[in-house]
Amino acid sequence: FAKLAESDCLWWHAWSLKSQQFCSRNGILQIIDFCCPVLYQHNIVSNNFGQGIFLSDTRMHINGSKYSKQLTNKISKNYGSISGGGLCLRGLSQLLLGTNTYLRLQENSVKIMGGGIFVSDRETFNTNHTLPCFYQFVNENGSILENAKWKDLKTQIALKKNYGMSNGRQLFAPFPINCELHTNFIEDTTLGTIDVFEKVFNFRPGNWKNKENALSFPQQICECSNESHNQLQDCNFADLLTIKEKLYPGQTLVLQLSVLTDIGINILTILEVHLFKYNKSEENAYIKSLTEYLVLKYLDKTCNTVLIPFDTFNSALDIGSNFIVMLKVPFHQYKPLNYDYKNLTSFFILHLLDDCPPGYSKIKSEKSKTSCTLNKKLQKLGVASDIGGVSFLVPPKVWIGVDNSSLLYSTYCLQVYCKHEHLNVTLKDLQHSASQKCKQGRMGVLCSKCPDGQGEVVGSVACSECSYASLLYLLIVLLLAPLLVCLICCLNLTISTRSFNGFLFYLHVVNINLDSISSEPKQLTRVLIDILNFQNPGFPLCLYPGMDKFTESLLSLILPLYLVGIVGMAFLLPKMRCINIHKVHMAVGPRITPVLATIIVLAYNKLSDFVINSLVFTNLCRTDSDECTYVWLYDGGMEYFQEPKHIVLAMLAIILMFIFLVPVTTTTIFGDLLKRCIRKQWYWNFIDTFYCSFRFKLGFWIGIRLLFVIILMVARVFLYPKESFLLTICIAHFIIIFQTVFRPFRHLRFERCLPRRLKEKYFTEEFSKFIANMNDNIFMINIAILFTCLLYKTNDIEWMVMLSESAALLQFSIILVYHTFEYSPLGPKLVQCFKHIYHSLKARLALRLKRRKRNIYVDDSPLLATTPQINLILRPLHNQSECSSEFSEESEVETRGESKVETRGESEVETRGESEVETRGESEMETRGSQTMEEDDGSEGTKLSTLAMPLLKDQ
Repeated sequence: FAKLAESDCLWWHAWSLKSQQFCSRNGILQIIDFCCPVLYQHNIVSNNFGQGIFLSDTRMHINGSKYSKQLTNKISKNYGSISGGGLCLRGLSQLLLGTNTYLRLQENSVKIMGGGIFVSDRETFNTNHTLPCFYQFVNENGSILENAKWKDLKTQIALKKNYGMSNGRQLFAPFPINCELHTNFIEDTTLGTIDVFEKVFNFRPGNWKNKENALSFPQQICECSNESHNQLQDCNFADLLTIKEKLYPGQTLVLQLSVLTDIGINILTILEVHLFKYNKSEENAYIKSLTEYLVLKYLDKTCNTVLIPFDTFNSALDIGSNFIVMLKVPFHQYKPLNYDYKNLTSFFILHLLDDCPPGYSKIKSEKSKTSCTLNKKLQKLGVASDIGGVSFLVPPKVWIGVDNSSLLYSTYCLQVYCKHEHLNVTLKDLQHSASQKCKQGRMGVLCSKCPDGQGEVVGSVACSECSYASLLYLLIVLLLAPLLVCLICCLNLTISTRSFNGFLFYLHVVNINLDSISSEPKQLTRVLIDILNFQNPGFPLCLYPGMDKFTESLLSLILPLYLVGIVGMAFLLPKMRCINIHKVHMAVGPRITPVLATIIVLAYNKLSDFVINSLVFTNLCRTDSDECTYVWLYDGGMEYFQEPKHIVLAMLAIILMFIFLVPVTTTTIFGDLLKRCIRKQWYWNFIDTFYCSFRFKLGFWIGIRLLFVIILMVARVFLYPKESFLLTICIAHFIIIFQTVFRPFRHLRFERCLPRRLKEKYFTEEFSKFIANMNDNIFMINIAILFTCLLYKTNDIEWMVMLSESAALLQFSIILVYHTFEYSPLGPKLVQCFKHIYHSLKARLALRLKRRKRNIYVDDSPLLATTPQINLILRPLHNQSECSSEFSEESEVETRGESKVETRGESEVETRGESEVETRGESEMETRGSQTMEEDDGSEGTKLSTLAMPLLKDQ
């Protein structure tokens, strides 16, 4: 060895300085062209304005443990000019390391890269075999260590706080991984050079494995994707046997590229794109350069988008020919691209198609250039395009997709399925099953298919993960219907009470247009409407994975048919001998017929929703054909009245339309006329129930309202949403005008919820009739305002629907409170409770007001009655929450007031009770108080008497 040992700082120059390619020219320790290894043991090279150590074609053996008692090998605080601030290796230079070697490189700085270690490219770089690594493991005598144990490898090159203005601040090496290591690790044959490199240089993920700290020569040019979080897709470009890319005339080739180093880190570099004419036959193949370079792009991101515009060279390109695209990257990112330096190159074949993409038409210009223009049908729909990127700017409500080589388009797509906004989609996106135009990962024609592993939710248009546990939905339906009947019967929420009709009509109208006014299937407004319409219980119900809209539509019939079945069973009860119909009637009361009539109206709403969903359609056209086909709106893959599944749904809808919806509507309109033909008692009871909400000779109005519902259903099927909105507005205004002029509703009943005197004074029959008509008109006004806003303002649909539903729910809550007090079994008890609370609060408030008028101050401390003239036994109110509070019997005011309530009613309580409180109570208190004060002005009795008077008033 040429030994350099036990020295603090060695200033030694071997021979003369040579021109260094990348290293600084002022190395402190320069060792050039040594034929034998140089031993570097227990040395410190620090605090120099130059490179620490420069090696050229020299091997340096570094020896010295981290835990040695002697000096630790250290290279720190050296300031090189360009590269290799701490240690620079050039040519065939190598570091020979022992299995327990430690070297620390810290706080070395350079202007470009490799602040800690810089390894330059080697003279033998152009060889075909793998080069040896710039570091090797040796024995103590300096010979190559052929076999070693992985657990005995404790070598560590510590790189800390080294600085460079560019990337690779800690380390730069051309091929730190793709090199040959002469040492084999006998315990594990799967270990490679990357494992050894990571362990020796502490190069682990999360530590300093990034391009700022470590850098090497570019090794691969790979395709990446910005949408997949910069995930690499393909790094095999150099296959000239297959065609990698196909290009349409005038199209711009878009590549997303990332250049990886030998360590696997992307680097910043320059990319040059060349284009060659390629012709391969059975005999020979030739390549002809068409341009010097086509694109010069600086790659400065993790995944870079490179645009290659071929339309500029369209005259030199033959349509239908193949071309070779060469991607070239320099090994040194700060050297220009020329043939004097080594470059990394990749190739792929490009085929220029003799056709236009789907949705475009081929035309020829004056210069014999072939170009593509957007189809005229798409232009009429407002679709814009960019042939360079083969992208489409799709307007709201329009759907486009690709089927094989043809482009499909439709003038309308459901708002809950498709994004109703201007959206830029590419041809590659349209060729995928899941398009950017669809919501919630939907796919297929008109975005009508749920993502893989999900299915349609019963009673909704949302997609959800499915499980067979949702089969409990059938049990929920079986329990829900009886509970619904009990709730209606208990609160008397029937159509005969004149308060519930407007809310039912509001639900009918909003539910018919729900898919047009709701933008998200899981938003709060839609969920509330679904729950109020009894379409689902508020949580997703998907019976099995892959359930489609056909199965979901059939399952939605279970609840309404079950409700209709309950009504049918009620008709059959009188004919059953085993059931005592008299006892049933006594238990249920006279509400049985109104409850059944209300169930019919609820089933009417559900079945009308099924009819609409089964019959609604839209058109689906192709750009390469003049014909358009009609498809089911909820599943674009089913042709209208062509597919067996849709035929089943359509026939069921038509049958329900003519055996239930139309007969119920006709009967409610011409009920009085049909009484002359039908003499059955049950029919008369039902007609009277439907008509009892309206005045005499105006009972047909409920049938007219159901007729309006059928008209809106037909409009929803055959008209566009805006036209259906306009018709809804006209119907709402007509109902408002008719009900304002004729006042068809009878008066509301206020027998339990209001006091008799208040009811007789204010809530007369005429005023109750006004309230009933106004209550219904408010729902109509809500409908008119909602659809007017939806017709002219389409940006804030969700807020409009939410405000409308909030107002409707608030009004419905008031109706529920009214029915709870007026019709429920708890009504009288609640009314009596509130009456007690009201009168007690009123009496106490009156007495306190009189006390304040006299300006009598009462101390807050408790008083004890000591005089015999006044009884100061005070008893507070008890159990007011349970409506059982009573005043003390010792107070004359309260006892007489209660006796008046029991004997003469509420009117005498308010008149005589108050007068007696004012006259007799005051006179007694004044006389007794004056007598006491005259007997002894300074005694305690006088004070107590004076202070007791307001307390006696409170009592």
